[in-house]
Amino acid sequence: MKPNLLRVDDVAWEPHPRFKTLQIKVLEAKATNPQASVLLVRVDVGGVIPEHTHTIEIETAYVLEGQGTLTVDGENYPFEAGIHASIPIGALHSVHNIGPAPMLIYAIHTPPIR
Repeated sequence: MKPNLLRVDDVAWEPHPRFKTLQIKVLEAKATNPQASVLLVRVDVGGVIPEHTHTIEIETAYVLEGQGTLTVDGENYPFEAGIHASIPIGALHSVHNIGPAPMLIYAIHTPPIR
């Protein structure tokens, strides 16, 4: 078996299929990892990942750059570079970029969403 290797800088940003104001890079999908989807998500200054839930996936996210607020089931949490969060299945959640620069989030969904 061979590993799935890629240079992240060579992967093009594309619009998120549900949230058109977000940009994503798909790093892993079912074709390369049947257990997880892995994305880079860019949230522009003042941008929002709208409230949503995942019915079968746990979302694990790590903020690489930027500063925001994570809201889970109505409770707000700081969400900035260095913060890791695991969002339970069925939890209503959103992210608001409140900083002066774009946020860059490394997100893993298990099982995969794509």
